[in-house]
Amino acid sequence: MNDRFEIVSEQRIEKNFLYNIYILRDKQTGVLYVGCLHGGLTPLIDKDGKPLTYTAGI
Repeated sequence: MNDRFEIVSEQRIEKNFLYNIYILRDKQTGVLYVGCLHGGLTPLIDKDGKPLTYTAGI
């Protein structure tokens, strides 16, 4: 298993289907991503289009 990413937040949503949404941090760059078990990993960006980086307490 690759240890590059860590889960910093998790949310479970139930609407007709069950979704587990994760916020992941890239340990090498600090960039945050949103992803789910059913596919997809997308970087989180700020209003200027720059990647969000991890700050404790999000």
